[in-house]
Amino acid sequence: MKTKAIILMICCFFLYNCGSKCDGYAPENVKISWTEYNTERAVNKYFKYPKTAALHKNDTVLICGYILGEDDTGYYRSLYEKPVRFLNDDGEEMCIVVVDITDDPDDRFDGRAHPGRHYSPIFGSLEQMEWLKNYKAGTKIFAKVFCAASDPMDDSGCTWLIKMHAISFSTEI
Repeated sequence: MKTKAIILMICCFFLYNCGSKCDGYAPENVKISWTEYNTERAVNKYFKYPKTAALHKNDTVLICGYILGEDDTGYYRSLYEKPVRFLNDDGEEMCIVVVDITDDPDDRFDGRAHPGRHYSPIFGSLEQMEWLKNYKAGTKIFAKVFCAASDPMDDSGCTWLIKMHAISFSTEI
């Protein structure tokens, strides 16, 4: 009986490990549009695989959604007015603005963790992010971005956090 239990455990171990292997590419059933606007979830689901992201590092992606924040328009203005400052490799000061895009027009920061909350960061220059000065919560945005896999989400290296680099924005009228 012990032998059968050990063999069963070994088989389960191999089946589980073989089934959970990944090669860093998005599965065949995970796709995005290269000509239409995509949701944040679709873009995140596609680009979270590092080899897929590397294959498309110079490709532009269209994404639409809402900027995660607070109901106060001043919140978005402050994101613009207090950019992240750093020195580039040439020693020049650079300024970037980081916003989080979500598919949910009602999603807001409220100081609590929310299981299932889904959003991705978009990085842009001051010039690209000037529209934030007048942004109102729940206004749909349309963006053209480059996507990259930035940091592993787990020890397997199968899925990564993604970040988006802004090219251009427009907002819903």
